[in-house]
Order: sequence, then structure tokens, then C-alpha cells
Amino acid sequence: MSLDWSVSKIENHEIVTTHPSDDKKWNPVTESLVWLSLGCGFNKITEENLRDVQNRVSIYQQVFGSHLGYNRTPDVYITDEDVRLHIGLSTNVTNMTFTQFGANMIKSMLAETHTTSGNRIIPAHELVYWHSLNDAEGNYYIR
Repeated sequence: MSLDWSVSKIENHEIVTTHPSDDKKWNPVTESLVWLSLGCGFNKITEENLRDVQNRVSIYQQVFGSHLGYNRTPDVYITDEDVRLHIGLSTNVTNMTFTQFGANMIKSMLAETHTTSGNRIIPAHELVYWHSLNDAEGNYYIR
């Protein structure tokens, strides 16, 4: 199933949803919110559900890191104000209750306790060993 979305009900959508330096591209915040609707389980942003969507986006970013930071600057987060500016955004995503969303986040957090972005977590006793193998620039060697 495709991910479909509409920005036509966003106030000033021509400005809010367009990339600031290239009017042929989507604003990265808009694009991220569209994709976050999948992981956060919302299909629209309205005045009525604004706080709920803001909470979900915030929690999601606390679990997985900045959504805007994926292959970009890692410390740029979508804020409550960014979400508010996108009131009117809609997608064809199936809504989750907050309980379902919370359960998904907990499952994801448990899965992440054994990996870090797909990388093996370094046990502390190995780090102590690796520390003794670092070169002059501070690079560590994997044994």
C-alpha cells in the first residue's frame, strides 16, 4: 500500500510545506511528519489531536533520535511548533491509540537494547581492552 498525503488544508501550505531554498522540493519537516505518521500512528494533524501528535513525535524522537537527523545533522529535532504549523496535514495511515503507540515504542526500545542502529553494543569489559589498543589519534581497533 502506498503512503498518500495531502497538505492542502495546512494554513499557508505553499510556504510551510515548500523547501526554503528550492520551491520544487518538500520542506524536510513536512516530509518527516508524513513519514512519522507511520511510526507514530496518526493520519491527520488537527487542533483536537495536536497535543497527542506533538507528544508522539517527541517520544518517537527520544527513542530513535532526530527524524530530521537521518543522514543529516543529528541534533535537529522536529518541535511542537513544527507540528503546530502542519495542522491540516493528512495521510492514509491507520490510526493507533496512544496505548498501541506506547506498546510499539516499548517493543522498539527493548529491541534497541541489544543493538545501536544495527551496530553491536560494545560491552564495557571489551571497551577497557580496546582502550589499551587505541592509536595516537584515539581510534580503537576491533579484535
